[in-house]
Amino acid sequence: MWLPPFGTSTTLIVNGLMIDSERADLRGAGEGLRMFEIAQVGVPIAVIGLVYIVLVSKWWLPDRRPAIETASDPRKYTVEMLVTAGSPLVGKSIEAAGLRHLPGMYLVEIDRGGRVLPAVASGDVLEADDRLVFVGIVESVVDLQKINGLEPATDQVFHLDGPRSQRRLVEAVVSERCPLVHRTIRGGRFRSRYAAAVIAVAGVASLLR
Repeated sequence: MWLPPFGTSTTLIVNGLMIDSERADLRGAGEGLRMFEIAQVGVPIAVIGLVYIVLVSKWWLPDRRPAIETASDPRKYTVEMLVTAGSPLVGKSIEAAGLRHLPGMYLVEIDRGGRVLPAVASGDVLEADDRLVFVGIVESVVDLQKINGLEPATDQVFHLDGPRSQRRLVEAVVSERCPLVHRTIRGGRFRSRYAAAVIAVAGVASLLR
């Protein structure tokens, strides 16, 4: 019993050409390829190719890992501070409180009673018990501790694997046409342009915080 072949469009085209050729040569009704007829060649080649990929790919493919993983410890590059009750910062904007242009750190988000305010703007007003998340050189926490009305948080609530409705981690590549090329993150107005905050920048061989 003759069964039609199955496979890619190329196989079906070859099958049609064989049928036409057999009919033209008057060698029969033109049956073409039978099911699994090319398996005796295709299966060994597929097995050899699969084995080759498994054995060789680990040397050819680079070990690409994200700059920051969601499971990594955020305390390596973040500092959390609390706005104390009765703090002189309460009611002030981020700019007026002197939290916008800090050396070595910048404010990424505010956790206000469990509600996350990402990409904090200069005009956002501080409230009591706000939890401020700063990103940058962790050693710069000394400068934050000098600000009256701020105290270090005793627990860590900033996690990259938190609910996506509140925070989303995106790894992006800067292309040659990106308007940020040859500019600092602050000079390129990244926060206002994309409504996002940069946690880290991965260079060719190192992670820049």
